[in-house]
Amino acid sequence: MTPPRRDATTNVVPPGSRVSRRGFLELLGLAGAAGAAGAMGLASPLGAQTAAVGGGAALPPGYAPGWPDGVMSGDPQPDGTVLWTRVADPGVADDVPIVWEVAEDAAFGTVVAGGMVAAGSATGRTAKVVVTGLASDRWYHYRFSAAGSTSPAGRLRTAPGTGASPDSLTLAWCSCQQRSSLFVAQRAIANEPDLDLWMHLGDYVYVNDVTTLSLDDYRSMYRLWRTDADLRLVQAQLPTVAVWDDGEFYNGIDRTGDPTRLANAMTAWVENFPIVPPGGDPTRIHRSIRWGDLVDLVMIDTRQYRDPAIDATDTR
Repeated sequence: MTPPRRDATTNVVPPGSRVSRRGFLELLGLAGAAGAAGAMGLASPLGAQTAAVGGGAALPPGYAPGWPDGVMSGDPQPDGTVLWTRVADPGVADDVPIVWEVAEDAAFGTVVAGGMVAAGSATGRTAKVVVTGLASDRWYHYRFSAAGSTSPAGRLRTAPGTGASPDSLTLAWCSCQQRSSLFVAQRAIANEPDLDLWMHLGDYVYVNDVTTLSLDDYRSMYRLWRTDADLRLVQAQLPTVAVWDDGEFYNGIDRTGDPTRLANAMTAWVENFPIVPPGGDPTRIHRSIRWGDLVDLVMIDTRQYRDPAIDATDTR
């Protein structure tokens, strides 16, 4: 079997169908893996999947994905969303094959979407799935499984359908999250009932130095910030809609910055959020999220196109 590519995220569950967990495994060709998992005493029902779908992936014995950054969903659409996670680096070049699944219930007894995706070294072991074919204006549960391990479960929400007239959109937002203080706001958002989504308006990380330059340097900032359990919690509990500010690049960034450094910062940001840049442009994040006929959330990019700041000098 050919190893799954990072973009091989085809939903194996027919649109509009609802299948049991075993039915989902059969659609993936992993029915035997479920039985093997039980025989091996693995906690995950997909625990034996790597042997079944690895397709030649030479993952080290005992490799554990770890799910160090948790899980995220984002940019909800009327028929779906984008799912995201990251696995620990296995120390080899092979992709890590991952099973993803979306279910109506928290026990994952009724699966409505699922398939395979791969986490490769080219994207810092992150994986994204563009999910379609879901019902509009409702909540679902999702998770990932790989190498005998299942990720924390997350919740996703779809937007109201085209032409729908929702009564409200309830959201929370935050920005400028410094690691010098506790993420109590993020914990409060995660525990707030009846929210539809949360927005992050930039300065998710803070780069205030001249040494964060390479792509790996910028990736490491997101790894560091996501060691916070409260941040991982809110990202699993609610859909994320995000944009960047200057903290994700360096203080005061504008369009005249070093092109290589700016490209590395942009790549790291796009890798680490559940977003598919519009129009296939990997540097574009300005976009809109429509919530029926109630509101358009217009997400703007205030950094990469801006002119240098004017000196605060009184010239009168």
